Amino acid sequence: MEAKVLLELGGDMLELGVVLLEFDVDLLEFGGVMLEFEQVLLVLGPLTYPK
Repeated sequence: MEAKVLLELGGDMLELGVVLLEFDVDLLEFGGVMLEFEQVLLVLGPLTYPK
C-alpha cells in the first residue's frame, strides 16, 4: 500500500519537475528575446538620439 502511494507521489513530483523545466525553458527563451531586444536598442539608440 505504502509503496503505491510513494510511486504515485513520485509520479506527481516528476510531472511537477517537467512543468518546472518547461517553465524554465520559456524563461530562457524570454531572456534570449529580451537580450536581442536590448541589442536592437543599443544599435538604434545612437541613430534615434544623435549627440
